[in-house]
Amino acid sequence: MSTRSIIAKPRGNGLPLFEGVYHHNGGNPSDMGPIFWNLMHNRYHLNAEEFWKEMIFENKAGWSSITCFWPGNPNLAETWDGKTKLSVEKHFQYFQKNKQFPGPSTYQNDPERHFPGITDRLITEDSDKRMAVYVYVITPDELVIMLVDEDEKGIEKARIKWNGPEPDWDEIDDLF
Repeated sequence: MSTRSIIAKPRGNGLPLFEGVYHHNGGNPSDMGPIFWNLMHNRYHLNAEEFWKEMIFENKAGWSSITCFWPGNPNLAETWDGKTKLSVEKHFQYFQKNKQFPGPSTYQNDPERHFPGITDRLITEDSDKRMAVYVYVITPDELVIMLVDEDEKGIEKARIKWNGPEPDWDEIDDLF
């Protein structure tokens, strides 16, 4: 089973208030942390508002996978056109052929997974978390990682400063 997560930004007066989108595959901190680190440093140059625009507001239906932005593929974080988004089916076709993905995999316009009124609304601290285990809140200064408890509340577990050294993501996993 996939580890589901939420890619979010702070809202209102800030944490624990957040709003974000669903993310399906590979949601553990050791999976997502390096991807967010790569994106924030190499694509958005620590501009959280640009991250929010492209990764949250322009893809409210959510992501199936953003593993194409793993640091082992450093150029895609910088060169992705922001528009090329693979359907889940197309993503699977690339995966089966062991080909490099030209962009992340989205639920946007996927008739089997995009449900207007449900998947195009942002997820908040008060809404259904869609079985997410983690919430990743990207702020201008840091990545805040929350664990979703049985009451679907986000419990803050880690804060990673963007301007510090990249952490050992496996050690971050151990906090959970």
